[in-house]
Amino acid sequence: PAITERFLSLTQNPNVTIIIDVENVRGKTNFELDHADLLDRLLVWTHRRNCALGRTLVVVDHGSRPTAHLLHGHPPPPPPTGEGMPPAMCVNFAGP
Repeated sequence: PAITERFLSLTQNPNVTIIIDVENVRGKTNFELDHADLLDRLLVWTHRRNCALGRTLVVVDHGSRPTAHLLHGHPPPPPPTGEGMPPAMCVNFAGP
């Protein structure tokens, strides 16, 4: 479909940040995926789409406090010897 082609072309643009609202995605699955399952699937997705690596921002509506975390995912990053592998995505929790 045209929407899929448009999305793929956007993810290949290095000037585009991909923002994913976790609760909206989970809602589309009737909340069958918990947060950990969805984050794991998103990590795999960012690695399969190398162009999305480091440009994917995941937002979670609720958390015990506002925080942000950089996730490296699959495979684990190499030992710190200079630049290394960039984070796969950033996960932001909005807080209470």
